[in-house]
Amino acid sequence: ALMANNAAKARGIDMTLSDDNPIGDFYSFLGAQDDLSTVLLIDAYDAPLTAHFDNPALFAELSRILSYLYTVIKSCNARLRFFFMTGVLKLPNAGIFQSMNNVTDISCSAKFADMLGFTREEIRENYAQQLMTAAQKLQTTVDDLLEKLEAHYGGYSFDDRLSASVFCPKMVLDFLSNPTTQFDFSQLPGNELLARLTKQGAQPNFSIPAAVYIDDLQGANIVDPIKSEVLLTQAGILAPKKVIVPGIFEVGYANKSVIRRVSELGIEMRAAS
Repeated sequence: ALMANNAAKARGIDMTLSDDNPIGDFYSFLGAQDDLSTVLLIDAYDAPLTAHFDNPALFAELSRILSYLYTVIKSCNARLRFFFMTGVLKLPNAGIFQSMNNVTDISCSAKFADMLGFTREEIRENYAQQLMTAAQKLQTTVDDLLEKLEAHYGGYSFDDRLSASVFCPKMVLDFLSNPTTQFDFSQLPGNELLARLTKQGAQPNFSIPAAVYIDDLQGANIVDPIKSEVLLTQAGILAPKKVIVPGIFEVGYANKSVIRRVSELGIEMRAAS
């Protein structure tokens, strides 16, 4: 509650949440707003859940709390002008999306395929000076540098047609701020989840490349027995590489940074015969 209150104060928002009933106070705050007056953004909605997927009791309790929060948000739908929520994993078994059945899921929409990553053209156009500086420092060409960036930080696709291939923005920006031939992968998407799975001894049980149904990507189950390839594709460790038939992807390692991280953790993924 304190963090939310401080954030609201810093932005000139008159909202005070108590430690005893923060969600109830948030309901009162939203309910007091004018219709179509509020923009609500939620980032990494699944972070509390993925941090405790190995603790079923705590996972269930967090799911209950978050479900209550999203029920409150839905009940105040008339007050919202715009609502946007992001996350890594879609967790239907957490019960959250039963409360949020009035939102539109754009995760696999071709219309928004390049919204959450940099395309090669965007990097070339918007970071031309940084690319030139990095290329000169590393004694290479801009074109060659873009190839290397894509090999290490690209390879992600988010729509059912694979119409766009994008780079991880955080990793690209970190590189451009400090160019080096040692491509850093500490900010790899899914890094924490991959490390936690390894710590729990959850070795992937599939071969690379693997086939993944789009319907599974839109609702992986993290508590019950899971398909490793689905979970790791949602987390960004694996990425769709081609459409086998409509509705089914072939997935493989997203990029060279993923391969280095997988090797570092000692994970063994069989090569498909």
